[in-house]
Amino acid sequence: MAQDPAIGRPHGRPASRRDVAALAGVAPGTVSLVLNGTPGIRVSAATRKRIEDAARALAYQSNQTANALATGRTDAIGVVLNYVQQPFQDYVSGLMDGLWETLAPRGLRLVLASGTPEHRAAGLFHRRSVDGIVFIAPPAEADPELDSIAAARFPAVCIGSRPSHPGLACVDIDNAGAGRQATNALIDAGHRRILHLAGPLSVNTSARERLAGYRSALATAGIPEDPALIHDCSYNGIFASDAIARILDQGTRFTAIFAANSDMGRGAVTTLVRRGLRIPTDVSVISIDQDYHAGWHGPELTCLAQPLREIGQVAGQRILGMIAGSEPSSGSRLLPCRLVVGASMAPPSNSR
Repeated sequence: MAQDPAIGRPHGRPASRRDVAALAGVAPGTVSLVLNGTPGIRVSAATRKRIEDAARALAYQSNQTANALATGRTDAIGVVLNYVQQPFQDYVSGLMDGLWETLAPRGLRLVLASGTPEHRAAGLFHRRSVDGIVFIAPPAEADPELDSIAAARFPAVCIGSRPSHPGLACVDIDNAGAGRQATNALIDAGHRRILHLAGPLSVNTSARERLAGYRSALATAGIPEDPALIHDCSYNGIFASDAIARILDQGTRFTAIFAANSDMGRGAVTTLVRRGLRIPTDVSVISIDQDYHAGWHGPELTCLAQPLREIGQVAGQRILGMIAGSEPSSGSRLLPCRLVVGASMAPPSNSR
């Protein structure tokens, strides 16, 4: 078989790290350190350039399985979805944009998986098949698997809900602040009977915190809280639509709605309009999450837009820092929302 005269490699065989080392004139171990991006190594710029030039010249491609065995690294980050009913809709896709921008340029793959009550990490942690995990909407209740991840200081970041274990890191919006800001916007417009359509209060801390912000705003304004105006709709537009129908049938009075996400806001508006009510003349609506839904033909919702791309970017940066040992494995980073004024909010009329 013909050989490459530069390094004595048979033509047609994929280049190995030994081949790169031979062409660059360095030890194979030095090639591994450079190509693995090992932090803290002392390799001169000239040597590093020779290795990178040799790898390009030989069209070297890393063998991920061999690399994982040699370094303990998989070059993969898991993204585990819990309680996410529409995984490829606006919320998750916005987060994934930020994660992709941060992790893909580092040569890391993203492994998408679904968490279950039995396997919150979808088996990725126990098999060590990824170098870190980003949890989207992890459970708020205590969970042995998440406890194990925290105890092992395995790189993990939670988004969309804060885990019960204090040893896990979190990147999210200031949910209580967003709930307070949304409710205050309605109060400032003159509303006093404000209905809150909440997320899944039993399993999600962001839903609880948005409710806490709603309650805080009412208390500060001296508005008595009415339990009949708080409904758990599980971040689901159909549930919200059905809830509004029941509330109207019961004759409960309200002039405004704070929906904990835009899907519930759209569901509420659908039923209100079907019942002959005008938005915002009869009922004002504000939500968290910007209204990107392509098939929506109702009024543009006034909302507190989450910085989804930035949340994904920060989560990716924290994972990279944990893998490198430069980032603590716990602690929360909360980002502010941005008020986007739509066509769904106005001062209350006298009709309701």
